[in-house]
Amino acid sequence: MKIPYVSPSRLKKAKECLFQYFLSYVWGWADELFTYTFCSEFGTSVHNTLEEYAESQGKADYEKIYAKQVAELKPFVDDMNKAPRRARESFFIDKHCGDCPAYNAKAATCGIMMKRVDDKDVAQRIADFEGCPKKLYDEGLGMVELAIKR
Repeated sequence: MKIPYVSPSRLKKAKECLFQYFLSYVWGWADELFTYTFCSEFGTSVHNTLEEYAESQGKADYEKIYAKQVAELKPFVDDMNKAPRRARESFFIDKHCGDCPAYNAKAATCGIMMKRVDDKDVAQRIADFEGCPKKLYDEGLGMVELAIKR
């Protein structure tokens, strides 16, 4: 497949899933087929973090801002189990909760996997979802750090 224009996002998408690359960039159908995806919400949380950090003129704690944005947008909760198998395998790795700072051992919950219950955000129980969003969460934090360094 010939790639006419190269960007980091296009390369990454082509590497991870040629079918989704084809639908997105060749046919332009991705928006219609995947109207809501964890990736779009995840990307929004990265962008919002950078905007809020820039507004603080570099004085705010970007890690706390990112955690807040992820909690508000909840990019992983609704779509993690709906994502195509290859996307799940790529983004949501096996659970290794013991050494994860987002894991609450007493409640057996994940601080990344938030859901809305009775107008409150509550961490989801580990047993209630497949895979672990930590890899994607860390990747987003890495994007924020890289943008700040630049």
